[in-house]
Parts: sequence; C-alpha cells; structure tokens
Amino acid sequence: MTANEDQNGEWLRLPKEGERCSVTGLSRASLNQILTETDPETGEKLVESFTKSQPGTSRGIKLINSRSLLDYMESAAKAQNGLRFAKHILNPDRDSLDVVLGDKKTFNEYLNPDADISDYEWERGGLRTRHLRILALLEKGVLERIAPPEAE
Repeated sequence: MTANEDQNGEWLRLPKEGERCSVTGLSRASLNQILTETDPETGEKLVESFTKSQPGTSRGIKLINSRSLLDYMESAAKAQNGLRFAKHILNPDRDSLDVVLGDKKTFNEYLNPDADISDYEWERGGLRTRHLRILALLEKGVLERIAPPEAE
C-alpha cells in the first residue's frame, strides 16, 4: 500500500515483499494472514479483498478494502482491551471507542441522548477519567466486556 493510496481510498494494494503497509504498518505476510481469517460463527472473511488479474494470467494484484481492514484492526484492539460496543447499540458513524470516550458530545449521545452532560461532570465529576467513562458505558449497557479466549 503506497502513500498515494491513502486511508480515504476505498481499495488498498498489498505492499510489495519486504515493504510495510503505509496505513497500518503491517508487513505483507501479516496482511496475508489477516486476509485468511474468518468469523467463527458465519465463516465469512473478516477483511474484504480480491485479486485483480488480466484474463489468461495466473497472477494479479491483491486489493484490500480499506474500511474493512481498519474495522478489523479496531475490533481486534477492542477485543485485546476486553471491550466492545454491545450488539444492540447502533453506531452508524462507526465511532471508535477512543472518540466516544474523548468527546463529550459523542459520549453523551451514547450514554444519555435525552440529557446533556455538564462541563463539571465531564471535567471534574463522575466522568472525568477514561476509566469512569468506561464504567458508565458498561453500566448503561452501551459497552460489554469480551471474555478472553480460553487457553488451549
């Protein structure tokens, strides 16, 4: 993935051997491994990709859907931290957890859309830290904890 194929582009090219993705910093091998991962429940690929090739050729260019890849990475990061948005929570703007926890207006939309959080509550009160905001979202059912994978 080259710099001119930026994060806003719909499709990104798999980096050349020995190079790293300019968007994620992952190696070609790591990206290829991610592209093989599937949802255990549905069997669907977790990251959308396809190979573009000319008719009659056996090789082509591997293209990766940038939004799909970034969603996968965000989901993996949340799982590593043990949190995710509850399945019943609508997130049409694809807000990341960091955005929700860092922006008072966005946080308010998830916690209590019918009321406004005061500046005092946000800066000095019960929502002043990331930890307290996470606890509030867990209590409200906006976030849920992900059980760590069982050791084999």
